[in-house]
Amino acid sequence: MTRLRSLIAGLGCAGLVALAPPPGAAAPTQPPAAPASAPGPAASASADGEIAAFIDGLMSAYMRDNDLQNAVVAVVRDGRVVFARGYGEADRAAHRPVDPAASLFRIGSTSKLFTWTAVMQLVERGQVDLDADVNTYLKGVRIPQAFGRPVTLRALMTHTAGFEDGAAGYLSTFDPHPDRSIAHAMAAHMPRRVRPPATIPAYSNYGAALAGLIVEQVSGAPFDDYVRRNIFDPLGMRNTTFEEPLPPRLAALQTLPYVREDGLLTPKPIETIAGFRPAGSVAASGLDMTRFMLACLQDGELDGARILKPETARLMRRTAFQTDPRLPGMALGFYESRINGVRLVGHGGATDAFLTSLMLAPDQRLGVFISYAGSDSAIHRRFIKSFFDRFYPAAPPPIPPAPREAVAQMDAYPGAYRSSRRSTTKIDKFLDVFSQYEVTRTGPDRLLVKGLGPVLELYAPLGEGLFQQVDGDRQIVFKGARGGKATFFATSAAPYWVAERTPWNENVGLWWLVLAASALVLLSAPIDAYAHRARLRALAKGERAVLALSRAVSGLGLAAILAVGVALAASADHLEQTIPTVLKGALLLPPALAVVTAAAAIVTATAWRRATFGAGRRTYLILVLAAGAGVALFFQQWNLMGWRFG
Repeated sequence: MTRLRSLIAGLGCAGLVALAPPPGAAAPTQPPAAPASAPGPAASASADGEIAAFIDGLMSAYMRDNDLQNAVVAVVRDGRVVFARGYGEADRAAHRPVDPAASLFRIGSTSKLFTWTAVMQLVERGQVDLDADVNTYLKGVRIPQAFGRPVTLRALMTHTAGFEDGAAGYLSTFDPHPDRSIAHAMAAHMPRRVRPPATIPAYSNYGAALAGLIVEQVSGAPFDDYVRRNIFDPLGMRNTTFEEPLPPRLAALQTLPYVREDGLLTPKPIETIAGFRPAGSVAASGLDMTRFMLACLQDGELDGARILKPETARLMRRTAFQTDPRLPGMALGFYESRINGVRLVGHGGATDAFLTSLMLAPDQRLGVFISYAGSDSAIHRRFIKSFFDRFYPAAPPPIPPAPREAVAQMDAYPGAYRSSRRSTTKIDKFLDVFSQYEVTRTGPDRLLVKGLGPVLELYAPLGEGLFQQVDGDRQIVFKGARGGKATFFATSAAPYWVAERTPWNENVGLWWLVLAASALVLLSAPIDAYAHRARLRALAKGERAVLALSRAVSGLGLAAILAVGVALAASADHLEQTIPTVLKGALLLPPALAVVTAAAAIVTATAWRRATFGAGRRTYLILVLAAGAGVALFFQQWNLMGWRFG
C-alpha cells in the first residue's frame, strides 16, 4: 500500500512500489499476439481441470518453499468462476482451513477499485465531473491552489494530482478503535502539491482517500455504507466490507496472518487504516472478489444487478493517461500492464501482513485474483506471470539491431534517478537515502539499471528513448532528452510513477560520502582527547572552551548518527502506525548538534587570535566543525532534523 512499506521490505526484502509494482510487465513495441495453437484455456470442464491442476501445483510449491501461511486464488472466465480455492489455515489455533467463500483477506490498495467505482457511479448520475476542481465537492477540507491548475477527480484516479507522498506515523494504526473520520484525516495529513496536475504520475494513497471523502460528502452517506449499498449488496458480496473493526457478523471470518518467532508461527496483529480506509481497508473473500471481477468484465452487470452503465464500465478500463504511448498507462483507477501481448488492467495491494493482485484481461474475458499472508512480497507478481506464461504463452521477440539515432542519444540517459512518489516536507523523505536508481552505459548500445529489481538489469535500445530489458520483459522510456540529459524515465511495470533525475545536491551517494567522512573525523575526537589530555590544564580558559565545544560537537554528532539510525531500524516495522518515543527522542539530537556546532564555531572564531594553537591543531578544529556541520546538514537534507511528521 505504501512506499514506506515497500522500502522497509526492501531493506530487509524488496523495492519500490510499494504498493508493489503491478504484476507482470510490458509488451514489446508491437505486442505479439498469442500463438494460434495456444489461445488460452477453452471454456470446458477439461480446461477447468487443467487450470486447477496448474494452480494447485504452483501454490503447493509456494506454500512449501516460501513460508506462505495462507492464501486464496480465484479465476473467472467467460462469465463464470472456473477456479476458487483456499490454501493453508485461516486460523491455526482453531484449525480453520481457508475457505474461498468465507475467509476474509485484507486486500490493501486493491480496495481502491471499489472507491473508483463509487466515484464513477456519481459521475454517471451527474453529481460530480471528472474534470472539475475537487474543491467544488469538498466540505471543510480545501486543497490549496498551486501551479494555476486545480486537482480533479481524473487526476486522482490516474495518480497525477501532483501530491507529495507520506505515511509515517499516521497511515494506519494498531488501535482497533481509532478516529475513523475521513474528513479529519484528510485535513490533518494533507500533502504538499509539488508538481502540476496531469504531468507525471506519482502514486497517492491520499488521493484515493480524498476521492472517498468526496463520495461520502456528495452522496450524503457514510463512505462504508455507500459502498455496501451501491456495490457490495447489489453484487451479492456478503463477505466484503470496508468497515473497521470488522462487523460482528464477519469478525470470525478474518484470515489471520502469522509471524515466525523463534521458529514458531504466532498471530500477527492486523492494522486499521481508519481515515484512509477508501485507499485500502477492504476485507473480502475470494469468491466475493470473483463477483466483482465478473461485473467489471461484463460492463457493470452481474446476475441482473447493475453497478455501472456499460459505457461507464468501459470508460474505466480505457487508457486515461500515459507518460509515453509506447508503454502501458493508467486507466481510470485501474493500471495497465501487458504479459505475452495480453492487455491487463487491475490493481495490487499490500498491507502490513497481506499481499494481493487482481488482474483483468478484458479481451479474453478473464480475471485472476490472489491474496496471501507471507514474508515473500513478490509471489503475487510471479503467480500472475506464471499463469499467463502457461495459458497465454508468447515467445519474446528478438531484440533488433540498435537504431543509429537511438545509439546517438545514449549519453543522455546515465545518471542517478529517484521515484516521483516521494516526500519533500516530511520525515518520509529519508526513504530516498535507500532508494535511488542508477543508470550507466555499458558498451556502445547497452544500459545497466540498478534499483528496478533485485539485480542489475541490462537494456537495449529499440527506438528514441525506448529500451527493452535484455533478459526480461520490462521496457523503460527516457523522456526530455532532446538536446540535453533525460529528465525522467518511465517503466512498463509501474505506470503510476516515474523515476526523475536526481539533482546533484540531492544525490544519495554524495550525502552518504558526507556522512561517512564526517563520522570518521568525529570518531577521531576521543583518540585526540586521550592523546592530549595532559596538555589540557596548560591551556588558557578560552582555549579549553574551544576544545570542550569541539569535543561536544564530536560526541553529539556520533550520538545523533547512532541514536537516529538505531531508532529508525527498531521502529521500521511499524513506522506507518506510530512515531515511537525513542525515535522522537533521537530526532532531538540533530537540532542540538546544529546549535552546539554553531556555538563552537562562534567561540572558536572569537578565541582564534588569542589562542596558542599551532597550524595542525587549528586545522583539526576546523575539520571537527566541518564534520559536525556535515552531519547536521545530512539530517536536515533528509528531514531528520527535529520532528517533521505528517
